[in-house]
Amino acid sequence: MRIHIAIGLVFIMCIMGCASTAPPTLFQPAADDVISYFVNGMPLGAIDNSSTSMLMSLETAELAGTKYMRLWFLLKNKNNESFLLDPANAFELSAGDYDMIAEKPSTILASIENEKAASLIVQAVGGALQGMTVRDTKITSPKGETWKVNDADAKREAINDRNAARMEATNYWYDAFKNSVSSGILRKNTMFQGQSVNGYVYFELPKSHERSLYFDHAVTLDPTRRDFILTIRLPKSQKTVQFKPISGE
Repeated sequence: MRIHIAIGLVFIMCIMGCASTAPPTLFQPAADDVISYFVNGMPLGAIDNSSTSMLMSLETAELAGTKYMRLWFLLKNKNNESFLLDPANAFELSAGDYDMIAEKPSTILASIENEKAASLIVQAVGGALQGMTVRDTKITSPKGETWKVNDADAKREAINDRNAARMEATNYWYDAFKNSVSSGILRKNTMFQGQSVNGYVYFELPKSHERSLYFDHAVTLDPTRRDFILTIRLPKSQKTVQFKPISGE
């Protein structure tokens, strides 16, 4: 009996060990005008035009037992007109028939301190962006072309060759991040000309109710099996970005 128990424990430990080494699911952004970057395994999507620059990533998160999709978003206003960025109206996330609106900042702040959120951004996103200036960077164009470059001059030349001069060397994005107002949890901001802001936006994953013979129970949507569509509504433009689940490294 003891031998059987020991074998069983070893088997369970093996399963747990295998499960713990499974790569996380990442969400790769894609759209006609999105350039995607992979830096240290972190996918980022960039949109740049004459009026705004946007940089974003999407991941799963859990706070106080509730599961969310967490959007990190950086916006720079290059227009000479100011506007109000209100996350509640600017962002909508959908997955199939499910539509999700941005959670109220007060709800999120009840579970996480803003200072902790800001620190997480500096560590996770700021570190990745800084690394883009010194490490090999994998870049994918809107047409699906992929290439690697490993220094500032090569990055600048490679991107300029693909008619995306404003993405030069990815230093552009690091500078925008360094000079932005880091909100931690993204809240209302009046965007003046030349101003940048960044922060997290949370979307609670929807639940469906499954019935059995004895009780009903709520089942949270599995994000690893879904494509997500982010709609970004700004005063003079609307963008949609698709995030596809992929296996991490």
